[in-house]
Amino acid sequence: MYLKIVNELGHIDELPTIPQILLRLNSALANPKTCAKDVADLIEQDQVLTTRILKLVNAAFYGYSRKVTTLTQAVVIVGFREIKNLVLASKTFDIFKACGKKTEGIFDVNKLWKHSAACAAISKKIGEKIGYEDIESLLVAGLIHDIGKVVEIKCLWDYMPKVFSIMKEKNISMDNAEREVFNITHAEIGKVLTDMWDFPPMLEEVVAYHHNPHLSANYPKETAIIHIANGLCWEMGLPSGPGNVFEPINEIAWEMAGIDTDEKSRIIVEAEMELSDLLEIFS
Repeated sequence: MYLKIVNELGHIDELPTIPQILLRLNSALANPKTCAKDVADLIEQDQVLTTRILKLVNAAFYGYSRKVTTLTQAVVIVGFREIKNLVLASKTFDIFKACGKKTEGIFDVNKLWKHSAACAAISKKIGEKIGYEDIESLLVAGLIHDIGKVVEIKCLWDYMPKVFSIMKEKNISMDNAEREVFNITHAEIGKVLTDMWDFPPMLEEVVAYHHNPHLSANYPKETAIIHIANGLCWEMGLPSGPGNVFEPINEIAWEMAGIDTDEKSRIIVEAEMELSDLLEIFS
């Protein structure tokens, strides 16, 4: 996929590089002697990151009965894998934030972030209703599913006005317009970044196939959940970008996710109640 993008675009070398904190965290987690305090000491070097993780772990939607006051406690409660996922989510948000000024008047990055946060809240609610064990991973998957759009803004901004123009002229979705301009989509571009940043395999597959969950070979349930959440965001009036055309939710996704369509309204209401908390944490 990386070679395909290089061939199509020529200068994708501007892809955001993996943050140093993630490189050090990956190295620490690969060491079987690493303990919770070691991981906490590493993360605490980044005060903004530390604050976000503590806010997330203490947020109502995590459901912990007692207040977590130290990062070491958070690592113990959440676990190494989920701490890494939360670091990934936080650093992804930093990329969103950095792209804001570049797109003023043309593309609203804040709207994209709100869409992503809503997708995370809905994904979490679906996970709760089906008894999914790793709720935090679904939350992160929702937050980062559209990371490919941020890469487009960062690396391919000169091409994006043409994408938006085609969307408007032909009344087509962003995916279809991207295919016309780039011969690839933001989902495929996002897959390259998740590979480079060493995202967990589930998150990589969700990013790659969130518009086509039936193509997911290894994580069809998770990909279907994010696909449904993504579609429900549009139904809530929270699109991820310009234009009004969006491919509807694939009906087979409901079966893949293991949830009934009758739950849709309840999921939206419950997710809306938690969305403001999530937006406040990542601000």
